[in-house]
Amino acid sequence: PTVLSFVTAFYPLPNGPLLGAGDTGIFTFSGQQVTPENYFTIKVDHKASEQDAISGTYMFDTGTVRQPDELNDKRTGYDSRRQVFTVNEEHTFNPHFLSSFRVGINRVVTTTGLTFPSGNSHASDPSFGTVPGKNAAGVSVTGLTQFSGGLGSPSNYKFHWTSIQAYEDLSLNRGKHSVKFGFGVERLRDNILAVSDAGGVFSFNS
Repeated sequence: PTVLSFVTAFYPLPNGPLLGAGDTGIFTFSGQQVTPENYFTIKVDHKASEQDAISGTYMFDTGTVRQPDELNDKRTGYDSRRQVFTVNEEHTFNPHFLSSFRVGINRVVTTTGLTFPSGNSHASDPSFGTVPGKNAAGVSVTGLTQFSGGLGSPSNYKFHWTSIQAYEDLSLNRGKHSVKFGFGVERLRDNILAVSDAGGVFSFNS
């Protein structure tokens, strides 16, 4: 009875042809993938003096993806946000010697494996769960579409990637001769926080 109530709650009946001995079949449905995005850029230019010019840019970009899961029991998706900040300072020492200094930060934060309600109330019912306090576990049966579980059960990953950069370029001109030299420094930070199959997974060969 427990298995029957679980299957009835999460596995829809076929609406297409039956397969094999007739105990499985094809279920098809159509759903929307919603992907809103918000984006803006701010740029500032300032001439501090005859020898100094400063400019800066800030960019913000955030977006989400929402779509039905494999059996239309819930909605899944991910969030992404990117921020870029740069500052550039140019200094003229004399007509022959120019300095350009730039610093910037590029940061991306993405969360995958998000779940949201989508009409099937059983997806948020912990009585179907096997882990205390969690919703239904995932189920993998060879030859069938894998059920990823109830709300909060699939694997969830949070990615934090940051690039911090600094560059200095110097230009020296003397008559027909030109020399350019400088340096660049970049620090990369890549951190991942993962929760694997929070609600558990049951696997069966048949």
